[in-house]
This record gives sequence, structure tokens and C-alpha cells, in this order.
Amino acid sequence: MKTHAILRIIMAIASSWSCATLAQAAPDDWTVVPGKSVGQIAIGMEHAEVIRLLGAPHRQDDLEYVPGGESNAQFKDTLREDWITPLPVSATPERNAYFMANFVTIYLRERRVVQIEVRVPRFKTDTGLSIASTALQWRQRFPLFTETNQRFHHTSAGGWPAVKHFVVFEDAVDAGVAWRYGGFGNLAPDSDPSATVHVIAVHAPGKPMMIDPDGGSRFIWKDAPLRLSTDR
Repeated sequence: MKTHAILRIIMAIASSWSCATLAQAAPDDWTVVPGKSVGQIAIGMEHAEVIRLLGAPHRQDDLEYVPGGESNAQFKDTLREDWITPLPVSATPERNAYFMANFVTIYLRERRVVQIEVRVPRFKTDTGLSIASTALQWRQRFPLFTETNQRFHHTSAGGWPAVKHFVVFEDAVDAGVAWRYGGFGNLAPDSDPSATVHVIAVHAPGKPMMIDPDGGSRFIWKDAPLRLSTDR
């Protein structure tokens, strides 16, 4: 049976499915197309179609409203939905992985997809770029990019040893694709573009990416990825 849902593909990666099962996935199920799609999920797709393909998300956040009831105009009418692998990527993620799990995150505005983020190494562009590629390799393919440096605080006692996270977002705006990398520390470490990227983001060409307001802290090692509210 042909697999058309990203969730089933991700679950296959994280479980004991056989190689024969994975081989049944159509080539397009693994393709990242800048400005257009990740697998079967496309920019502009209706929310109902996303749910039909992926099933219910593991987590949903209304980004317009922040803790305390205040409104964030930047994310008006914006939902963020996560589909998350059930197992850690690595037994020692503090050494070789920023996030504890692989995931697909979809941003929706007025019930349509406006951005797709993926942390699954098998998803690749037609030239082979993926989260296993370095920021330098992404830059080489997409030399016209903007750079945004952001600092996030992750204060959970069960999270990283350092609460300051320094993240670089590089966005080839006209192409409709972005990537992020970075690290953590109590001082301000220099982010290394020769390191592999954390996440790939596909968005509409000409429109800058949305930057995850919690920096992805809900996926970080030792924090339960299915908890109900973002750890601020």
C-alpha cells in the first residue's frame, strides 16, 4: 500500500518497520520543494486536507495568544501543529542532536498552510540537501539569503544545562526555503555554519519565514514533547 502521509513516514523512521515497507513510499513523499511543498503537504493546502493526510496532530498551539492572555499581532489567526516521533533520535542528544525527536511542524493562517518545517533526514531537495547538510551547503545552493540571529531562553530544570540558546535563521526568501542552526551556552558562542542544520522550513516565495516563537523548546532533550503548554 502506497504511503502518502508524512506522519506514517515519520513513524516508519522511528519504529521497527521493515525496509520493504519504507520502499513502498512514492518518491514525492520524501521531496522538499522550496516555495511549494514538503512531501504531500503543500503551501496553501486547506487544514482539512492536512488532517486527512496526517491525522490529528500531537500538539496544537494558537500562536496569537501568549501565556497571560495577551495577544501577539504578528501571529494573528495562526495555528502551529506538530507531528512528533515517539522515540528520541539519540541516547546522548546533548552531544550530537539539538532536538530530542524528529518532527514535522505546520503553520496555518486562516486555515491554510503557510509554512512547513521538517526535521527528518530522509526528506531532501532535488539536489540532495536535507537536515544532514550543513548551513554552508545550503548557502552554496541558495546564496541569496537573509540572516536573523535570535536568542531563546529555555528555563526548564529538565532541559539543557545552559538556558541561553543562540539560533541562526537563514532564509532564501525569494526561493521560499529557510534553514536554522546554532547552539547553547551561558556565554554567546559563535554559531558554526559548518555544522548540520536543525530544521528546514518551506514557505511561500517572497514571504519571509515565520520564526518559531518558542524556538522549538517543546522538542528539546528531556522535555516531554507532548506536554500541553509551551515551557517559557
